[in-house]
Amino acid sequence: PYSNTSHIDVAVVNQDTGAHSDLAGDLDVGSQVVAQLKENNQLGWRFTDLDDAMERVHRGDSYAAIVIPPDFSQNLLSITTANFTQPQLQYFVNEKANAVAPKMTDVGATTLDRRITDTFTSTVAEKAAEAIRAAGTDTETQLGEARDSTISALDDATAKVGGAADS
Repeated sequence: PYSNTSHIDVAVVNQDTGAHSDLAGDLDVGSQVVAQLKENNQLGWRFTDLDDAMERVHRGDSYAAIVIPPDFSQNLLSITTANFTQPQLQYFVNEKANAVAPKMTDVGATTLDRRITDTFTSTVAEKAAEAIRAAGTDTETQLGEARDSTISALDDATAKVGGAADS
């Protein structure tokens, strides 16, 4: 009975300002997640700003609001440092909708909450994994270039030392 959830309005607020690191380059997971959700019809995703999202939840126009905070990408990039900070999403549910909607039992609401969370989390995880894979590829390239440069410099130094020894 809860399989048809595409009509359920869930507000999504992207406040992520993106981030930059020498290792991963520019990263804006929030924008990537929004782009992915725009192609996902499992729920009625509504992309808006924070004030509108909270008002929609308060009025009962949206079942929930998910907020991607400004530091989401920055926290995700902290995985490449010694000070990892777990990226956190903010999740607000219309509590009144649960109390007044006779068809939505606690089990149904829990199932719906789980579906919203699972759908959103899998989208975030997919985009984060893509970003980390891309950073890893860049790192491998940078390491390869550094290795080649070091070998070349070592060959040059060896040739110079050999040339000096011959003279």
